[in-house]
Amino acid sequence: MPVELMDVRQQALKLASADRQALIHTLIASLETPELTEVDEAWLDLADTRLQEIENGIETIPGNGFFADIKRNRVWQE
Repeated sequence: MPVELMDVRQQALKLASADRQALIHTLIASLETPELTEVDEAWLDLADTRLQEIENGIETIPGNGFFADIKRNRVWQE
């Protein structure tokens, strides 16, 4: 491992957890990846929004409760 890379690695490990996560996101995004479509971007934006809401304490519905509500309220029959 080149000396510069070792230095960067040591510095990165000293960062706060949130900063390391941001760095990881930036590094992964910098890799060659296929272009995202508008739909992909929209889903990523929605996921980021939902994560922020959860981190800010929004009340969530457990999955089993959500699906039970759907089954109770559906208008079609299987």
